[in-house]
Amino acid sequence: MRPLFVHYGARVTFFIDAYPELGPDLRDKLRELADDGHDIEYHSTTHQNAEAYAADHGLAGYLADEIDPGLDAMRADGWDPQIFAYPYGARTPEVDAALLERFRFLRAIHSTCPS
Repeated sequence: MRPLFVHYGARVTFFIDAYPELGPDLRDKLRELADDGHDIEYHSTTHQNAEAYAADHGLAGYLADEIDPGLDAMRADGWDPQIFAYPYGARTPEVDAALLERFRFLRAIHSTCPS
């Protein structure tokens, strides 16, 4: 879709999950999109439902498994994500508070989708 974005001068935000699994070619494509003026932000390591995962594994487990690995990998490659988008929009006040220590903004929806 990159040519379409260029044609219309559109700027979009891409929320990335599974970043550690992306190969060099896909990481280069993200860099091209960023160079075009698009935002590259964070969406989790393996796209788990935050509310359910934290309930089963604790808040520390959610952060250690779903947030830190992908975020650390992005930062190691020079990215500085400021926005986190919750997979499925699922969140809790406790997860919000913890993520606001890592991100400037959080994106969610008013109701959650089944995971």
